[in-house]
Amino acid sequence: MFRKITIIGVGLIGGSLALAIKKRKLADEVWGFFRRESSRKLAERKKIVDKGTRDLKRALSSSDFVILATPVSTIISLAQEMRRMLPPGVLVTDVGSTKVKIVNALQKLFPKYVGSHPLAGSEKRGCNHAVSELFENKITIVTPTSRSDKNSVTAVRRFWKHLGCKVISMSPSSHDRILSQISHLPHIAVFGLLNAVNDDCLKYATSGFLDTTRIGASDAGLWLEIFKNNKYNLLRDINKYITWLHRYRQLLQRNDFKNLLRYIQQASEKRRSLR
Repeated sequence: MFRKITIIGVGLIGGSLALAIKKRKLADEVWGFFRRESSRKLAERKKIVDKGTRDLKRALSSSDFVILATPVSTIISLAQEMRRMLPPGVLVTDVGSTKVKIVNALQKLFPKYVGSHPLAGSEKRGCNHAVSELFENKITIVTPTSRSDKNSVTAVRRFWKHLGCKVISMSPSSHDRILSQISHLPHIAVFGLLNAVNDDCLKYATSGFLDTTRIGASDAGLWLEIFKNNKYNLLRDINKYITWLHRYRQLLQRNDFKNLLRYIQQASEKRRSLR
């Protein structure tokens, strides 16, 4: 599909992308841009990328597809740095977990930019945890706007499909509203849960607690930036969650176990309905 794909930021997602691209032979070359020399050496030694460099201009040279896979806090600044180095015909996407702010900025910089977000990953970080199968049978949301080049939208959608993803298109604002409920709220809820549990109780935690709080081991700085970028959606959803917690508390206080059971059963049925 491509001569040279450049991945800006080769961590868990960027590294998994590189491996998946190479496995499916979607590019003649896969290059990675790195901030740290140790990460570059690791990625080259594990053959995650064909070539790694800390020189952004060299990483972008002759590339016909660029994927920004850095934390959301750095995507816009890196894109602004890239602008003078990329010809207008280069396809560009990002994999940021929030979209409105990023899309608004990047579509002004690159004529062939289309936003993306693969709903894949884990609480782990770094390219040493990268796996080529990370995106198989996962949803990837593509976020075109009225300004998006139609051929570029088609190319980005086709790319994700070749990686085994189920591709869905929606507006950046719809993306951020939905991700607040299914990703950002659960993360902040688990962080709060872990804060609420007494340290002396943790030694008794087993599979139920560990399964429930798995995402609580995620990188704190990364999630702070996601919360900041999707602040207003998240505040609305936190308020909705607090309303439900109050409801459960009131039912317990009133010994209204009939309605408490009803709400628990509704929640249980909702969970079992998920794929």
